[in-house]
Amino acid sequence: MNSSPDAQAMLLLREAWSLRQRDHQACLAQTQEAEQLADTQEVQGYVLRNKGYYAFCTGDFPKTLQHMLDGREIAIGLEDRLLQRDCSNLVGAALVRLGDLNTGNRYVEETYRLNMLLGDESGIIGSLINIGLLHFESQQFTLAVPVFEEALERSRASHDAVREIHALTNLGTARFSAFKDQTSLALMREAYARCTELGIRGDAARNLANLGEAMLELETPQAALEVLHQARAACLEVSNADAAASTLLYLGHAHIKLQEFSAARDFLEQGVREAQDLSHKALEIDFEKALCDLCIATQAYQEALKHHQRFYILEQKVRNENTDKATRAFEVQIGLEKARAETENHKARNLELAQALAALEASSREKTELLGQLRITTFELQQQVIRDPLTKLFNRRYLEERLTLEFQRASRTASLLPVAMLDIDNFKDINDTFSHHIGDQVLREIGVLLHQALRPSDLAARYGGEEFVIVLPNVLPQAAVVVCERLRKNVEQFNWHTIHPDLIVTVSIGIACDTTVQTHEKLLSLADEKMYQAKRSGKNRVCS
Repeated sequence: MNSSPDAQAMLLLREAWSLRQRDHQACLAQTQEAEQLADTQEVQGYVLRNKGYYAFCTGDFPKTLQHMLDGREIAIGLEDRLLQRDCSNLVGAALVRLGDLNTGNRYVEETYRLNMLLGDESGIIGSLINIGLLHFESQQFTLAVPVFEEALERSRASHDAVREIHALTNLGTARFSAFKDQTSLALMREAYARCTELGIRGDAARNLANLGEAMLELETPQAALEVLHQARAACLEVSNADAAASTLLYLGHAHIKLQEFSAARDFLEQGVREAQDLSHKALEIDFEKALCDLCIATQAYQEALKHHQRFYILEQKVRNENTDKATRAFEVQIGLEKARAETENHKARNLELAQALAALEASSREKTELLGQLRITTFELQQQVIRDPLTKLFNRRYLEERLTLEFQRASRTASLLPVAMLDIDNFKDINDTFSHHIGDQVLREIGVLLHQALRPSDLAARYGGEEFVIVLPNVLPQAAVVVCERLRKNVEQFNWHTIHPDLIVTVSIGIACDTTVQTHEKLLSLADEKMYQAKRSGKNRVCS
């Protein structure tokens, strides 16, 4: 019995997806064949996914975004978590390539959440590594370290040697950037040993280069030189030209530390040439900066000025290129949103509605100034309704409305939604001992500290009395703990003596992250329980 066209199309699409890493041209050809067989929503979604992957492989990141965002919308409508996971993963990757790290991070975290729901352990580890890399690229090294640690723990538990090496490698570099300690050196040596043991020469060469860079700062220049020479030879052997060129930078720095300036100049000038051959402007900037510093150390000030001018010009070019990339990413997303809106309007529009809309637009142009004033007045009134007058944070009424929507969105799209309950310790004693006026000043300052500690996308609200609620959409549980711990320390270390010389203020915070509960009220209740656990454990702490 012959299968239906839909079933045949889906079989072809699954086979095409299995070919993607070995032969993306064959993946595209088979996807186009499947597209001719059926036109259901499910088939369209998987066609868009496969085409988006091909666009990513060929470097067409705007086209990748277009296909994958459309595929993701279909996946959400069909409640197909596997398709949503694949599409979100490549949306995040494309946005990162286009320089939009913040938006890319949201899709990478969504991929992590979906992998958790799918029970895909390998996917979970890969998502954790991607999240850690985004923190690293944003120079949030202390946030990257615990994420890579979790990836390493999971990869070892599942005996995934390749993921283990990736986690070890990235954990070593992140820890070195954050703490510059001996533990980071030990991690790098372990990563190199594992790569050598498994015969993964490319990763071994990269780890050896990382180790040489770290040794240059934590051990003697002579010891670092030996490792860096080995690393360069290993990188050239596996044709990793970028890493091989990078070793020249640290070889130059090592010779500068040894005051062997002639050798340093030779390595750095060779590095400039290799960076130019690779069109690697960021690396070329590093070499020009190093040469500038070398010239200053040897009192060759005229030459130092030339190198300074070169790296300044290169920095401007890189900055402009990054701006252009981010602009393209933004334009693609706006264009897609506009296209979707126009499609929906077209479906709903008839001649009578179009005429009414034209009349409304004509009237609107005549009343632009009045509408502008009305918007300003409306905004001010809205703020009075939704803001707490003392702390200027959102009030409980607005919190309930916003948290309801965030909880529904998180449940629908499998997103993360940590919620924290914060309570000022011994606040009644503050009022009784120092006066209610002092208590009000404490509440105002807590409001300011909350506002300063959070992202624009986060929500802080006064829940009542000395209690506050923090909502952190699309934030990992461990990152939520980092945010709340930083806030707790900010409160504890604030100079409360400016309000009263004997005043001491601390807070207790409880965090809940379980969006599988039935309602947002239950999520708040869980955070409240954790806050009381912090109180019972001695106050001035975070419990999750």
